[in-house]
Amino acid sequence: MQKDKLTFKWKPLREPSTTRKPRTRVVQFGDGYSQRSKDGLNNDLRTLSLKFRKRDSEIDCIDRFLAERGGVESFFYIHKDGVPRLYICEEWTRIDLDFQTSEISATFKEVVN
Repeated sequence: MQKDKLTFKWKPLREPSTTRKPRTRVVQFGDGYSQRSKDGLNNDLRTLSLKFRKRDSEIDCIDRFLAERGGVESFFYIHKDGVPRLYICEEWTRIDLDFQTSEISATFKEVVN
């Protein structure tokens, strides 16, 4: 693990849903034949959808952590497989549920830098 990267330490409401869409290159030939290959070394990066429902003070910390990264600085997140991977979060939504509880829905995109 890179020492200069922070780790996102909060646990989601439930296990995140994971989207995977491998990047491929397709060459289409005139006779209807096509050939597919992987596009790059890191062509199968994950996208996680996470939801957090906690007390306002903890949601404030999550919101601040994501805002400080600004959608450009990567951070570690440890998924259920126990492997720390680098992610960025370019978008999240906060909903204030009552006077002491809030919810954040966030999308983490895996990166390799």
